[in-house]
Amino acid sequence: MKHIVVDLEMNPVAKEQREIRRKLNGEIIEIGAVRLNENFEQEDEFQCYVCPEYGMVKKHITELTGITQEKVAGRPAFSESFHAFVAWIGEAETKIYSWSMSDIKQLRKECRLKLPDFDVSWLD
Repeated sequence: MKHIVVDLEMNPVAKEQREIRRKLNGEIIEIGAVRLNENFEQEDEFQCYVCPEYGMVKKHITELTGITQEKVAGRPAFSESFHAFVAWIGEAETKIYSWSMSDIKQLRKECRLKLPDFDVSWLD
């Protein structure tokens, strides 16, 4: 069994995007993860920046995370980035862990909005 530990960074959806904000308060702007083997030894890591679709990176997010608009500009949108992450995880039996429930909630919401045909199942 493999183990994936995920850490996401998010940026608020722009206030002008009222309709989107009803469904999604923020967007993932970085996906970071490590893959551990059955002995919890690190095997690999994954990192990608994600270009937000509903606004620019806010100043307070840059101060908190170090992620600037320049770092995410031209990077793939969530859909492509998430599919790359899923491909990196692979087919082996895997447990996924997150740093906080906010990461899991964000991933669920963003998948529902941007990848409605993708089946995201969670076990607590």
